[in-house]
Amino acid sequence: MRFSVVRKKKMSRERNVLIGLLTVVCLLQFDVMAGVIVRPCPTKCHCSRQTVSWSSAINLIINCNNRPGIDPHQLYKQIDSYLINNDVNNRLIINRSPLSHLPQSLCRLTNLTFLDISNNRLADLPNNCFIDFDQIITLKADFNNITYLKNGVFRGMVKLYKLNLSHNQIDDLVNGVFNSTKNLMEIDLSNNKITALPNGIFGGIRLIGILDLSNNKIAALPSGIFGGVSLVYLDLSHNQIAELPRYIFDNMVRLKYLNLHDNKITAISNGVFDSMGPLKYLNLLNLSSNEIAELPDEVFHGMGQLFKLDLSGNKLASIGRQAFSSESNMTTRIYYLYLHDNQLTSMQPWWHDVNITATRMSIGFNPWDCSCDNEWMTGWLNSTANRIDDLENVLCDTPPRLHGMIIIHMSDEDFCVDPAAEAAKRAWTISMSSVAGVVIVLLSVGIIVYRLRVKLYTRFKFHPFDRDECLGEDMDYDVFFCCSSEDHEPEGSRILESVEAKGYRVCYHYRDFMPGLITANIEASVTRSKRTLCLLTSNFVRRFEKCLLFWYHWLVYFAFA
Repeated sequence: MRFSVVRKKKMSRERNVLIGLLTVVCLLQFDVMAGVIVRPCPTKCHCSRQTVSWSSAINLIINCNNRPGIDPHQLYKQIDSYLINNDVNNRLIINRSPLSHLPQSLCRLTNLTFLDISNNRLADLPNNCFIDFDQIITLKADFNNITYLKNGVFRGMVKLYKLNLSHNQIDDLVNGVFNSTKNLMEIDLSNNKITALPNGIFGGIRLIGILDLSNNKIAALPSGIFGGVSLVYLDLSHNQIAELPRYIFDNMVRLKYLNLHDNKITAISNGVFDSMGPLKYLNLLNLSSNEIAELPDEVFHGMGQLFKLDLSGNKLASIGRQAFSSESNMTTRIYYLYLHDNQLTSMQPWWHDVNITATRMSIGFNPWDCSCDNEWMTGWLNSTANRIDDLENVLCDTPPRLHGMIIIHMSDEDFCVDPAAEAAKRAWTISMSSVAGVVIVLLSVGIIVYRLRVKLYTRFKFHPFDRDECLGEDMDYDVFFCCSSEDHEPEGSRILESVEAKGYRVCYHYRDFMPGLITANIEASVTRSKRTLCLLTSNFVRRFEKCLLFWYHWLVYFAFA
């Protein structure tokens, strides 16, 4: 009997051991060991746990990889069940799925410090879902379809440090939505449809390291919108901002990065940056791709630590002498200065009048004037060639003869000497000299001919004035021949006979004067003759002088009679 009892006890122990081994094998088959997920992963999704490289934390990841054919309603239930029945720890990632609403079980994971729900199809963030999430530090909800943020949606997130809501459809922000997130340091609202920012929207936050509002539709910035907020990085690029109010940057003494690229800013108010304070920290100022036409005096004064200034893609035609300086003559240490793609025609006068140091700069794609006044540009470009990034794009626009030429490849003479103009000038000089020579020759010939006309007329029997100037008139005589009575013989008679021998009708005083006053006969003879011919001799002159003296005494007599 004793042997039988001992044998039964031994068999009982062996059976228990066998049962225990079978139990372990079954547990291994059904994946219920410590640290192994017991509930199935949602259909067509992949679930895993990954250790964060820089800490001992573990991410629970549900990734559906945007696989087609996933039912959003069924997926909601599966994820809800999955989160209820699995240990989530404090980091959860749900992405690349058609999920449109957050499951209720997620709102109970109040121990989360990291929540990534990006790249889904979420239409909203449920109100009061995160009210007990007092441990969460990072919330990523980018690349969704969120259109609106309800007031109080972040209530309870007192430790929230980083919030990413970029690439959604948010078009409006409710004032006070960030009031409970006083420790928020990074806010990304880029690539949404925000049209306006309510005044005081960020009033509940003490310090924002990064505020990204780029790629929205913001048209105006209310004065004081950032009042009371200490910003380090502010990105307002790719919006529709047309104006910067005078006190928009009040007391932003910590601001290091300000990006206003691709807006519609037409002018910068004088002193718009003065309200920032001493500007000890501003390193980058991007005003490119706007519509700025001029820079007020001293607009950049005091930016002693400005590392990069981008003014490219504007409409700057000139830069004032005081844009970078003031009475204190403080040096503006700009290491990267971009002025390409503007309307600049010359670097004078501002470049020579300010203390500005630029390690790298670009000035290409401007309509540079290559007239003689700017001949210094070639030498200046050669001396600063190692600092200019776009030398091959620094081209002449005017004058037309130099249009499109690369300035650095030109010489000083190219600016001032126009070969075509010089050739035209030489041709004009030669032409004028030739014309002047011809004129001088013709004048000389004319003068000689005039001086020798009598001899030439006599020599060549040329009578240029031998023509009837009274055609059609009924005259008694062709010529009235007048001479002194003392010259009647022999000169007067000889000339009379010579003229009449040629067939001319001659009125001669010895023969044709009628009785009466001699003056009346002279007047009648002149009137009735086509020409008057006078034989001027010393006798004629003497008789003429006596006649004048007679008329003089006669006039005096009648004047005093």
